[in-house]
Amino acid sequence: MSVSQATSHAVNVLPVLYSDLTTVERARTFWEAFEENTEVLPDKSRLLVFQQKLKGREAERWWNSSHIKTFKTLKMRFHNHFLSHTADELWERLHSTKRHKG
Repeated sequence: MSVSQATSHAVNVLPVLYSDLTTVERARTFWEAFEENTEVLPDKSRLLVFQQKLKGREAERWWNSSHIKTFKTLKMRFHNHFLSHTADELWERLHSTKRHKG
């Protein structure tokens, strides 16, 4: 399978991660599927797939301010941002997102 085909396949099979609605469990499930379905791809392609599957206002702000160039950096920053939050931090994020929406 070519890189182009593998990239298209990953985009088609991976779910979208809606950052404004995600839980730690959903983020972890997404990440595990993402790693498994993109492991044969070069970093640039992995980052492209990741960017296409990440949706939501918070995700866009996070992605645009992160300047991620490698998969290793993506893995570390994704973990720090989505997987290492405490329950209280996630609850506060949910409430602040609701306030922004009106």
